Amino acid sequence: MKKNFTILTIMAMAFIMPFTINANTWNGSTDTDWRSAGTNAYFIDTAEELAGLASKVRGGTTYSGYTFYLTANLNLNGSSYNWDPIGYWNALTQVGSIYDGDREYFCGTFDGQGYSITNCKVNISVSSAGKRGNNTGGVFGAVKGATIRNLQVTNSNIYVSHQHYYVYCGAVVGWA
Repeated sequence: MKKNFTILTIMAMAFIMPFTINANTWNGSTDTDWRSAGTNAYFIDTAEELAGLASKVRGGTTYSGYTFYLTANLNLNGSSYNWDPIGYWNALTQVGSIYDGDREYFCGTFDGQGYSITNCKVNISVSSAGKRGNNTGGVFGAVKGATIRNLQVTNSNIYVSHQHYYVYCGAVVGWA
């Protein structure tokens, strides 16, 4: 009888464990060593890897044609760190009636697979043009032709302020 109880306990634990809300907590660093999910597809397992994606997109890689899969709940540790959004749009100059400027978009697919990103804090306040990313805020600052699906963002604090230009912000995406 004891053997059956042990097996049932292990089976119950295996059933309950996937539903726990533990989250990988960001330590402020970046990591771009993503696990490959096949051709043009990657797994994001940690908050550091999500920050690595933000760093690469802000550096000019659009990831058009690529898919990223979130594999865990992530805590962006907003009480300790300010999130640098994935992509940005910064209106630097006016061309006719249209503002144009510095930008780097995320253009791929991000599948959250039902996982959550919590405690995202974006705090950008600039009184003059010239700082990259000062117009957009969210987990994703700016996207173009992107697909973002199955993602929950909770307990976010997004603040973007600029004295001279429009600002765009949201919990998931600032500008699309």
